[in-house]
Amino acid sequence: MRYEIHALATIAFLAPSLEAATIRVPDDQPTIGAGLGAATDGDTVLVAHGTYEGPGNRELRFGAKQVVLRSEWGAEYTVIDGQDRDDEKIFVFDEDVTSETIVEGFTIRNGAYAGGGCAMDLNFASPNIVDCVFESNEPQGIGAGGGGALSVWGGSEPVFLRCRFLDNTAYTAGAVYCAHAARPRFVGCYFEGNSAGGTGGAICSSGSSVPKLLDCLFVENSAAHRGGAVYAYESDIEIVNCTFVDHQAEDGTVLWSTLSDPLVSGSILTGSSEPVFAIFGAPAVSYSDVEGGYSGQGNIDADPLFEDPAGDNYRLSADSPCIDAARPGESDACLPPGLGSSLADIGAYGGEYNCLWLADCDIQLELSNLPTSVSPGETIAITASATNGCEGRSYFDEAIAELTDPGAASISLYEGSPIYLGPGGEMQAQIELTVPLGAPAGIYQAMIVILREGEPIDAVRFTVEVS
Repeated sequence: MRYEIHALATIAFLAPSLEAATIRVPDDQPTIGAGLGAATDGDTVLVAHGTYEGPGNRELRFGAKQVVLRSEWGAEYTVIDGQDRDDEKIFVFDEDVTSETIVEGFTIRNGAYAGGGCAMDLNFASPNIVDCVFESNEPQGIGAGGGGALSVWGGSEPVFLRCRFLDNTAYTAGAVYCAHAARPRFVGCYFEGNSAGGTGGAICSSGSSVPKLLDCLFVENSAAHRGGAVYAYESDIEIVNCTFVDHQAEDGTVLWSTLSDPLVSGSILTGSSEPVFAIFGAPAVSYSDVEGGYSGQGNIDADPLFEDPAGDNYRLSADSPCIDAARPGESDACLPPGLGSSLADIGAYGGEYNCLWLADCDIQLELSNLPTSVSPGETIAITASATNGCEGRSYFDEAIAELTDPGAASISLYEGSPIYLGPGGEMQAQIELTVPLGAPAGIYQAMIVILREGEPIDAVRFTVEVS
């Protein structure tokens, strides 16, 4: 069928062979590029938390090797910064890169390559990109190209899973540019605050490309001219179980397309000036909640009744008309975030991949009595509170203090038997840290982290001045 919705292929996480090695950055290799250079097929390059910038951390290439590049602590704590260089991209994927290549758990920001695709350029490449944040990427210079964060070309079929695209900018395609028969899939992804000076605030697709947007959430993206969220030219884009809120453009505030036959199914399009669509082709729009209305089977025009839109919570409330109203015979994979019966809900929190939006529930850390200024030799006392807001029991088995800028240190606060907290349980502890007598004056960035089996659960950052 012309509008068949294809199931997402299983992401092929690479099974390590007996010869596979783990290369640690910066312990074994000083930069991410050096780690990739030292890796062979099947290896994992494991990157410690911190900010990586400068030579060796730009123009990152995998070549013909299938390698897993993963951060130890996730995107919140592991940043690759392009430093607004307009002559280098941050990642470059070539045709030999397959789905056995994985990049997981990084924030990739401040790319500025003049040709676009500042954070990642993919040409005949099909890696899996998981739990990454693409933030504040913008091509610079004369003739700046399209795709503030990504350029996906030439039959590439990458999968972006649970990625976030925030405040990326370009003249064409604020966040993602697809061309030359590219077929990327974005699953459980979040797009907010991306903007285009011309077309495609979040995504621009052309040249027989067929991007698939599955269970994605789009908030406040904008284009000066066409397609506040999505612009399609000769591109049969597929949009399934997505939510679009508060977009802006002169024409087609959510989707503008021509010479294209887009598919829109089970999606919410609201909070934008009308018309949300400007489609010149043969679209298939069905089982969707379209503000202002749109002809098609199962479509409605109703307030979706989000839980708390003022607080950026776009889950459906219990009396939403979008509950159980998507495609007949299809189901929500998880209840919650799906509501009602197992029938598929309209919007990003319903459908086949809605499990990706399950809220993480774990122990939360809070600090009080934080000092703002200390002297060398002084001992500071911080009160730490750990609270379990989950329905089940949880635990941590390690706590550390990390200090950076202008010096660096890692101090073990606790490591031993698991400390369990029942539902609603709370514990407090006093943390005493002594500033060395020889500590240089300056502004220090500090962080207290609780961990479980080496993985961070929660962390609180603070700044203190030594004077």
